[in-house]
Amino acid sequence: MAGERPEIAFGSNVAVWKNSQGRSITIKPRQYQDKNGEWKTAAGWNVSDIAHLSHCLLMALDYCLHQRAQEGRLPIDKPPIDPTKGSQEPPQCDENGVPI
Repeated sequence: MAGERPEIAFGSNVAVWKNSQGRSITIKPRQYQDKNGEWKTAAGWNVSDIAHLSHCLLMALDYCLHQRAQEGRLPIDKPPIDPTKGSQEPPQCDENGVPI
């Protein structure tokens, strides 16, 4: 994926990439400046970043599922995910673990 552009990005850390098998979602590591002003990569996320990261991941998933539906690869008869309401029931998945 180096040098390539994602199909779409959500926030500065979540991107959707189109590939030969469909789409994949990547999460770029969190970066910060140390006390000397040098940029570093963190292994984890601050608690304050988790809500934003979670929202971006849900938006990326929603995008991928709707693209699959438009391509005729996934029937969707439900409205898009509403991250503010949570999930009342677990999603049904096919034998590959893909939500149906």
